[in-house]
Amino acid sequence: MNSNVKSKSPWQRVSKDEFYEFVKSYPNKLAFDTTGICDPPLSSYNDFTRGNWPESMVAKVYRNDILPKEWNPGENEYYLREEFMRC
Repeated sequence: MNSNVKSKSPWQRVSKDEFYEFVKSYPNKLAFDTTGICDPPLSSYNDFTRGNWPESMVAKVYRNDILPKEWNPGENEYYLREEFMRC
């Protein structure tokens, strides 16, 4: 494998408003989950009609807001699967 080739991420960073508008209007039932195994913790919205995790994830947010304030964690980072981004 050529180490100079980067794979394209399936995720697009979006604003908080775009994120929650997407989640609110998503046509299928979404399951919410948070994992603390990564740093920062990750919350995801999952559509299990798409398959098992991680294929089920349609939206995710890196939860800097639940880290200790003395760590200066910054703002949350919101992402949607690029396939759902509107033109």
